[in-house]
Amino acid sequence: MSNAALPTFRFPDGTCIAQAQPKALGTVTMDSPAVQVMTDLTEIRAASVHPQTSLADAERAMISQGVRMLFVVHDMPCVDGIVTVSDLKGPTPTRLVEERHVRYEELRVADVMSPLASL
Repeated sequence: MSNAALPTFRFPDGTCIAQAQPKALGTVTMDSPAVQVMTDLTEIRAASVHPQTSLADAERAMISQGVRMLFVVHDMPCVDGIVTVSDLKGPTPTRLVEERHVRYEELRVADVMSPLASL
């Protein structure tokens, strides 16, 4: 194995990076198929987070991916549960901070997530 440094590269100004775009949806009605209003995980990679991720990092992941829920996964492909914006911003983190005498920054996704068995 070589200890040589990898070469660096800078993108020139104006470089565009292709990003996946969600399908344009038409008007949703009561007769619309479920797949029209739900994320089809056979076509789009599921947003996930590790159980030991901080709550602030989980929130940043949700914002950057444009989602309000993450699958909690410690070892692919096993899903441990889910964590939602409500889990991060609801009363549970405040209660845990008071009960455990810890700072909010010390809480992890595993502390507030909904385990798979409870879904």
